[in-house]
Amino acid sequence: MCIRDRVNTYGLFRTMTGVGGRPEIVIEGSHDGNTWIPYEFLYKPGNLSQAPRFVAPHQPRLDWQMWFAALSNINHQPWLISLLGRLFSNSDSVIALLEKNPFEERPPEMIRIIKYKYFFTHNKDQVNWWKREMDSIYLSTIKRNDHVLVKYLKESGYRPITNKKFEIHPWQSIPIVKIVISFIIINFTACLLLK
Repeated sequence: MCIRDRVNTYGLFRTMTGVGGRPEIVIEGSHDGNTWIPYEFLYKPGNLSQAPRFVAPHQPRLDWQMWFAALSNINHQPWLISLLGRLFSNSDSVIALLEKNPFEERPPEMIRIIKYKYFFTHNKDQVNWWKREMDSIYLSTIKRNDHVLVKYLKESGYRPITNKKFEIHPWQSIPIVKIVISFIIINFTACLLLK
């Protein structure tokens, strides 16, 4: 093996974000426009006191997509508008992808998205793992019944905003670990039986 093959800098993620702060978007909901409550995701940075989570080999796609969304703008993320529509509907299948639902009683009337730059804290005695600085308004306040949002969802073929909850299919509520373990056990058993 040639020495240049060992030090080649080519790669999909040749340079990583985070040196000047890790860009993250935070979705916040409100009933009155004064008190904003963030939606917490399972794996991506959000809550400043939440330690980074170990996820390998699992790929938390929504959290990963949120990170990519922070690297561009809302105009390049049509799926994000659909996500907001589902949050306005308190959709069970979408809420299941989150840490918890801050609007269990009723969905928010307004949603906004703020872009932050996250940094690790350096002091071991601090409670917080992260510190953050506001970068920009990623999406200004949008209301639940906003006619532009409703029209966009309809024309794009996304589900409309409703008060009716969408049901979770039984297969969606089974943790991936149980599926993988079941698959391994079934295959191992089949191999033993076929010998």
